[in-house]
Amino acid sequence: MGRLVEEARGGSGVLMIVGPAGSGKTALALHWCRSSREAFPDGQLFLDLRGHSDESPMRPKEALSGLLRALGIPYQNIPHELAEMAELYQSTLADRRVLIVLDNAESADQVRQLLPYDTGCLALVTSRNRLGSLIVTHGASMLPLQPLASEEAKALVRSVVGARRAEAEPEALGDLVAICGRSPLALRIAAANLALHPDSLIAHHVRELRSGNPLETLAVAGDPDAAVRRTFELSYRRLDPDARDAFRLLGILPGPVTTVPAVAALLGRSVTAASGILDRLFAEHLVERIGRDRLRLHDLIWWYARLLVEAGDPVPVQREARRRLLRWYAVSADSAARCLYPQMLRLEVTPVGADARPATFDDPQRAADWFDAEHADLVRLIEAEAPGDGGTAVRAGGNGALGSADSPGSPDFADSAPDSSVWIIADILRGYFWLRRHTDSWAAVAAVGLRTAKEAGDFRGQAAAHQSLGLVSFTRGDLELSRNHFEQAIELARRVGWGVAESVALSNLAGVSGDLGRLSQAAEYYGQSIAIDRKLRRSPSQPFLGLGEVLHSMGRLREAERLCRRALALSHKIGAPDSPSRISCTLATISLDLGLLVTAQELAMTSRRGFQAIGNLPGEAEVLSVLAMIGAEAGDGQGALRAALTACRLSRRSGRPRLRLDAMIAMGHARYQLGQYERALEHFRIARETAEDIGYLKGRTMALLGLGVCATRIHRPLEALGYAASALSLAKESQLRLQEGQAQAVIALSQAACGDPVSAARAGRLAEDIYAATGYRPLHSPFGRPMEGLPTEDEFPELCLPT
Repeated sequence: MGRLVEEARGGSGVLMIVGPAGSGKTALALHWCRSSREAFPDGQLFLDLRGHSDESPMRPKEALSGLLRALGIPYQNIPHELAEMAELYQSTLADRRVLIVLDNAESADQVRQLLPYDTGCLALVTSRNRLGSLIVTHGASMLPLQPLASEEAKALVRSVVGARRAEAEPEALGDLVAICGRSPLALRIAAANLALHPDSLIAHHVRELRSGNPLETLAVAGDPDAAVRRTFELSYRRLDPDARDAFRLLGILPGPVTTVPAVAALLGRSVTAASGILDRLFAEHLVERIGRDRLRLHDLIWWYARLLVEAGDPVPVQREARRRLLRWYAVSADSAARCLYPQMLRLEVTPVGADARPATFDDPQRAADWFDAEHADLVRLIEAEAPGDGGTAVRAGGNGALGSADSPGSPDFADSAPDSSVWIIADILRGYFWLRRHTDSWAAVAAVGLRTAKEAGDFRGQAAAHQSLGLVSFTRGDLELSRNHFEQAIELARRVGWGVAESVALSNLAGVSGDLGRLSQAAEYYGQSIAIDRKLRRSPSQPFLGLGEVLHSMGRLREAERLCRRALALSHKIGAPDSPSRISCTLATISLDLGLLVTAQELAMTSRRGFQAIGNLPGEAEVLSVLAMIGAEAGDGQGALRAALTACRLSRRSGRPRLRLDAMIAMGHARYQLGQYERALEHFRIARETAEDIGYLKGRTMALLGLGVCATRIHRPLEALGYAASALSLAKESQLRLQEGQAQAVIALSQAACGDPVSAARAGRLAEDIYAATGYRPLHSPFGRPMEGLPTEDEFPELCLPT
């Protein structure tokens, strides 16, 4: 091992430790790590890639995200695209001496992006596969592990049970080594069983191992994994009945890593009682503790527990245990949601007993961290409840999408009556997914919530699921599908008299209508939402913010500002961590259009700090685009470009097309201020295409205006006139009053360049009239001073004639 490590460090920086299951690959890697700390002063990283487990193998993006966070990169600074993540990973490792253990790899493709380029680092890759292509592509060294030599295996047993006891039964010791296939894992468990029972002979233990079901023995002849399972069975049989019952139920857990309170809920015991049972399982090496309240089952043991629970416990017993676990998770998730996004409507949660100790939170960051750690298990829990064809369960795929899962030993409850906690948890996760933008998992979970609520005939659950599906569709840029879901949510809420949900759905539908360019309809929906809230004596900030945004688009800037200020006061009263940031961002755009650049800058910076504090990446991307527009309006092209570049990078990670569009428009204006008109033109083209793809009419109008002003600067006035005319038509159609004025300003520029000063002056006068009526004050904007250099009415009396 030492020689191969030195060869690897002097060459590729990659050493593969390969061998069969239970051969001690991980133990060897960790042992070497402990003895080599001084050689890697910048740290050691360990990552289980889940290549050979019941869970889906970890994908390179997930792996890179975990490694980057372990290297100290904040969540919000981690890119969304794989290539960018890999680039950041390599640059972070540059000039460092770090040891990286990539455990349980499935394939060369899984680890290729995780291997360090810097020769000061070393990657130890463990796998059951040989990963031969890494030898070709990376020059990796390989250490193939065979089963332990007989004497090494005997020494391992001696180290646990004692030399005197082992030497007293040399033949039995040899038999034990053979039955365990000289597998370190199997030998350690067998030796632990002997150590826990000092009066038992090794020969008796050997007879127990050999007394298994003949069919099982024949089916697994020569397979060391079978010996491991048989050893698990012996450990299991030595448990008292209470501990055996508990161990089987651990097979219902959604993953091998869990907490003591979650196990207590699963078992229906107090935390104290559950801890006592877990102590007995720990003594038998069936669970391992990885912290004060956290524990882990080896993946083989977890699989074994799943087989046992399916074979040994009646379905009603399994279903009741699963129901307890679901309800514990529902209460814990609700507690995190109340702390992280208290303003969002959620379904009511059934309380659990105080003895179950659900998770509680008093800090938004702790709540966000809990969701980050637990959301994968929550997704698996929900997806296992999805109704399927022929009782086939569905679970999360590699990125959270629904996929078939026929894994052995997986308890399937899809054909049993669904528990309300399924759609309650799905609804609670809506706020977390909105913040983190895990859209694949979000869509999958919301779909399961809808199907199970329908099966149970729960109209509130269905309404909540349609709300969630509407939001994820909106996030993905599918505005028509989003509208359809919100309309169904409204209908269901009205059917059961759920006024609060009706108000929320109307507010969400208004937002979609606004993006579709139906501003009057959006204002009407917001008005209906506010009326319902008044009737219910509620004062949420969202409808006032939304209506303010609509009035802003319609050019009613002062009214919009008043409504948003009211929304800001309400959000502070509610205590929602991210709402003030979002409202401040909107107020910054209004102040920008009013020409109040200092105020706009202060509001935008306040917004950005708020989003950063809770790791709201999409929110930060949005406000960075606003900061770029403020910089451009102030004539600071370089500052605008820096903000726009960061907005582009963050928006790509967010997975939200609308944010990418806003960033492209901001980038276009930054390039325009720097005189880079051709490059600005390309950014505006991309923005227009994105807006057309998602049906965002205001974005399309703004992109056309950008194309128009750039075309005038590169001496293509007829092309500019065409862009401006299209923008004017869209602006009038959708009541986008500010954009209507801007379109007239671009027409004025274009007509002047075409040699038609009268038409140019007429358009410029219309632009100035709109600016005066709305309070719009462009400063360094390309839409400012539309009458500059154009003839007045004194010079051309025909300008006084109606147009």
